[in-house]
Amino acid sequence: MNGLGRFFIEMRKHAGLWKWVMFAWLALALALNFLIHPHHAHIPEEHYIGFWAAFGFVGALVMGVILKTAVSEALKKPEDYYDKYEPGLKEDDNG
Repeated sequence: MNGLGRFFIEMRKHAGLWKWVMFAWLALALALNFLIHPHHAHIPEEHYIGFWAAFGFVGALVMGVILKTAVSEALKKPEDYYDKYEPGLKEDDNG
């Protein structure tokens, strides 16, 4: 296994820690929003405290659900799916 694979295996062991690091980052973004006010907001919702933190969090959750659904359908295919249904091959040509 290459170095990147070992890195991800090691990071997976600390998944709970990474979850809390991300929640802390979100809380920091929300706290900074009390100190830094948008002076020239592009949309009216920018004036609400924590709008961009909530927008990013909800966006990440939505993307996670959509991508998990899309990828799980691709991964559920049998290993020989493309070999079995390749056009132009007869049943005995597949091995």
